[in-house]
Amino acid sequence: MDFFSILLPGALLTYLLMGEVGPVVRGDRYDNLYGAQAWAAFLFASYLFGHLVFLLGSWLDEFYDWARRYTLKTPLCTSTSSSSFCPLRASAIARSCRLV
Repeated sequence: MDFFSILLPGALLTYLLMGEVGPVVRGDRYDNLYGAQAWAAFLFASYLFGHLVFLLGSWLDEFYDWARRYTLKTPLCTSTSSSSFCPLRASAIARSCRLV
């Protein structure tokens, strides 16, 4: 779970910001990072930024819960007859069974 929710977004943000933020944070020592030291600094920054991205993303939970609550209560088809074919219902069943 930590890889996809924390490390991957953090690594992306670190990679995008390392040219601008790295020299500001490390100063002249930024140019001296090579090999294992550079990887260690990158992984530490990825982990740190990943937690910040995860925290910011958690604020979207309220909107997601609100949207999910209203989409679960809406019917897939307006027809009440169970014998009529509903393509939306069929595609939802296929997705729930992971057929599509």
